[in-house]
Amino acid sequence: MASDKAYSRHSDGSVEWDFAVLAELGFRKGTVLRVGMKNFLTYDSCEVFPGPRLNVVLGPNGTGKSTITHAICLACCGAPSTVGRSDDLRQFVKHNKEEEECYVEVDILYELSNGDGRALRIRRALSAAAKTKLVMTLHSLPQIFLLLTTPTTHTHKHTTTSTTTPAHQ
Repeated sequence: MASDKAYSRHSDGSVEWDFAVLAELGFRKGTVLRVGMKNFLTYDSCEVFPGPRLNVVLGPNGTGKSTITHAICLACCGAPSTVGRSDDLRQFVKHNKEEEECYVEVDILYELSNGDGRALRIRRALSAAAKTKLVMTLHSLPQIFLLLTTPTTHTHKHTTTSTTTPAHQ
């Protein structure tokens, strides 16, 4: 697959993007580069690297095709009811994995210009205890974090504000 040349994996498991290769392959700003899932619905651990154009996922019923779109939606702060499966985020934690780490995350091409760019990683950690945590990291810049817990806490550099969010969102 041509997109295999667009990233490298470090020993800690993190992914580094080669923005020049992404540009050559036709990726544009706003493209989903990677979808990661851990203990989410049908997956113990899974990564999907969509291409720059049309992506088609084929497979038998119950194998996790819709789970990929659920992961994208929920990682990007979508309400659970949006995906038509459950209004309660706890229902997205894989059965018998309630005590383990569970998250969905996406890497999105944020900027791309002259072979250089930045990718935004959004991770939404889920919990059977009805807590959710959202971490956004803009690669190639100092890290920017937005943390959501129950009650919701927003943290950006040195400024912190709190709001209350229903536990199931």
